[in-house]
Amino acid sequence: MHIYISSMGGKLGSMPEVYNKLSMVDKAYVIIDHDRSRDGTKLARKFFNDCLVPCEIIIVDGKRDFRGIVDAVRSIVEENKGDKKARYSMDITGGTALMSSALCYSAFFIGAETYYVMFDKEKGAKGMQQDPLEDRLVKLPTANVPDIKNIGRTTRKVLDSIYGYYYPEDGRSEPAEVLTHSKLEDITGMSSSKIGYHLGVLGRKNIISTRKKEENHNITEILVTDDGRMIKGWIGIL
Repeated sequence: MHIYISSMGGKLGSMPEVYNKLSMVDKAYVIIDHDRSRDGTKLARKFFNDCLVPCEIIIVDGKRDFRGIVDAVRSIVEENKGDKKARYSMDITGGTALMSSALCYSAFFIGAETYYVMFDKEKGAKGMQQDPLEDRLVKLPTANVPDIKNIGRTTRKVLDSIYGYYYPEDGRSEPAEVLTHSKLEDITGMSSSKIGYHLGVLGRKNIISTRKKEENHNITEILVTDDGRMIKGWIGIL
């Protein structure tokens, strides 16, 4: 399934241009700033009705609520998580600067192809025609996100235990000590060799890293990488 996500204000803007450059789209989501929700919703629904593509509208505070915009994308991914072959394309042109930033941030986790259409303000002010779309359409590079869709059930259990140790959700403060290999054995009930295998899987995906304890090289410490911290809130829905 090909899912198209676009941000917009009260105008269609670049949406038709980007949409027509994409391969078959099965479903569309349009994230609209609440200040322009009336006009934006009307135009978006008409456009996608004409394209015969199902469209859902999500209203956000496009000028102040970064987290709310990211959560809108999370809700889209969660709604479609049953389709393991779902792929995403994003048009970040039509919304606010904050919406564009939030969509780019979200694209990292879902591996979305992200597009932006440049607009020559000087030509626009003079009523001149813009350059051809091919010269203005930019496909933004997508950062390498850890492959978290293909983590096995047991490896996921180990990762959940690591997250649970460092980021407790029961009101406890974060631990003062670094998680060790032997402590993780106690938490999971797994053997040392099994823990070692799953830590190897997570390490190759750059979700965790390990190191020998400085004062005792017989003890292996387990750390969550920057990528591992970033994907924590997304891993359950991808």
